[in-house]
Amino acid sequence: MGPGRDNDTVAGEHPAAKRPRTTAVRSAYPRRRAVVACQLCRMRKTKCDNRRPSCGTCTSLQFQCVYQDASTDFSSFDAASLAILDRVNYAIRLLEQHPAHRTGTIDSPNSPQRRQDAQNVLEESEANMAVTASPKDNDFRTTEYTFLSEAQQLQANCASSRILQWPLFRDICNMNDADALFFNPAYSDSSIRRTTTSSSRGIREEDVPSLIEDFLENVHTKNPILDPNELRNSCRHISEDGFQWDGPSCLILIACALGTVSRPFSLEPPSPQDASRFDAHDHATGESYYIAARKRIGLLDSSIVAIQCSFLIGVYEMYLMRPLRAWLSFNRACTYFQTYLLASSLSQPVEQSSEAIRSRLYWSCLKSDCEMREEIPLPPTGLAKVEHSDAFPSPPVSVPNADTESQTEPMETLDASSERSWYYYLSEIASRRIMNRITATLHPQNPEEWANTPVHHLQRIAEELDTQVAQWVDSLPPSSRLSFDNPADELSYVLRARYLDLRDRIWRPFLYLAAHSSPQSPNLLMYAQNANICLDMICKQVQHCFIRHRHHGSWLAARGFYTKGLLVLLAAKSHNIAMPSDWESVIETCIAGLRYWEDEAPDLRAARLTLEHIYQLVNPAVPAF
Repeated sequence: MGPGRDNDTVAGEHPAAKRPRTTAVRSAYPRRRAVVACQLCRMRKTKCDNRRPSCGTCTSLQFQCVYQDASTDFSSFDAASLAILDRVNYAIRLLEQHPAHRTGTIDSPNSPQRRQDAQNVLEESEANMAVTASPKDNDFRTTEYTFLSEAQQLQANCASSRILQWPLFRDICNMNDADALFFNPAYSDSSIRRTTTSSSRGIREEDVPSLIEDFLENVHTKNPILDPNELRNSCRHISEDGFQWDGPSCLILIACALGTVSRPFSLEPPSPQDASRFDAHDHATGESYYIAARKRIGLLDSSIVAIQCSFLIGVYEMYLMRPLRAWLSFNRACTYFQTYLLASSLSQPVEQSSEAIRSRLYWSCLKSDCEMREEIPLPPTGLAKVEHSDAFPSPPVSVPNADTESQTEPMETLDASSERSWYYYLSEIASRRIMNRITATLHPQNPEEWANTPVHHLQRIAEELDTQVAQWVDSLPPSSRLSFDNPADELSYVLRARYLDLRDRIWRPFLYLAAHSSPQSPNLLMYAQNANICLDMICKQVQHCFIRHRHHGSWLAARGFYTKGLLVLLAAKSHNIAMPSDWESVIETCIAGLRYWEDEAPDLRAARLTLEHIYQLVNPAVPAF
């Protein structure tokens, strides 16, 4: 659909056969061909024709063409020159640092301590924490964090309540009705009181091992921020010594709470009489573990364990449809993370295993914060200003197999379940990056700006982003791609929903333009054709949803029903767009999804009533709800 991409590979130059005297030196420090592509072509990994002031690709896409300053472009340097420059820059940084920040020993140029020593304050971390990366990596990371920074300011524009401000809906409903209930802390407190008054088995140490395994099977697969072996070791210590008032006990308690309320993925649809409260028969026991964990979280210093506990408490609160409390916990985890980074920059070098855990925590905290802010206009976390992590977190390395005495198999690799979990986690991070680009480039502060953008320009941007989504799907591992069309497990189901949501966001501007254009508009045909792509993505996602499965994103999925229902009703109300034959069943499914969860989240009940009200206005033949 979008412009094609060239898969160019830069091949190393072979030394000439007539000059054997220099062969050894050249093989030790192979020279690389200069890379002079503009920043857009580097990001898209396409061949740049290097025209000035604007290359052919940027001219066709009507993007501003930017070339890297030659004074900072080291891409044409050979390995020896880069090594010398790296060491010289490192020495300069050591001399410029305050004496109190020096450790007395010189670390290797690639050590985590070197990056941490360069971080004197969190606000300067974006420049300092990338000093050991190659120029190509720096370009990639700077581009991605630019998209993240811009998207952070625009994420709330994609919220369902903002659609009620669009002209066709502006005088029908008040966009603040559902959001007012979200910010009402009373319903979270009443939910806790209602749950704790139910029957509970209480905290029993003999239940801990089985609950930990349930947590690892049902929850940890989506956010692998813990070391399962360390978690099981802590579990054994608690079985021997009981719960203490420390970090490991707090982590075990919140993991047990999640293990109690989580369930395996189920394809069973709910009946019209079903509601989420009937699925909450054991939530009172989960609350017992949760309350015990919250009593300990305030006693923890800023550490990896404290960040893990705060994040998992937020995950638990999302499981029980308490999004405001969940956001506060995620925000606490982000604050702990920033404080921990500042403290660790003044301490000893960080072990490689701890660095890997930090990278996973960074992405999980940042992803959760972005997802919450796409639905509710909440203050952004400062963690987005910290370019802490590399492109992707590293999977856990192989560990020695203590049960194997044979020397032929000294290492134990990840099992199939853990490997699949990691493929999913990395795919989610990649999709988050694409979503940031979509938000930053296609969703302005005021949707009326879409009408002021040249239609062909908007079309080319949408096609380019759509191509990136297709490439993301092509990069999925075979195990996920094979079950993508008919997902039978939770991870494939979420990835498929993510794909449909990405494409919905890409083509949503055309749905707005088609719905609000006059029948005489010369662009109406193009608008309507692209709007049908958006409607197709919405219908596919709603028709293949599993309403009753409780997970980390259940509240977000329910708010997604609200958003997608409003978009379908917008198209039907405009009479400018050819509607799918089953659009009414899509609306009814959205209403059923909101009704299933509304007992636990009053803002979802307000969303359901709003959707029903608009549905009856658009289609008066529908019986009153």
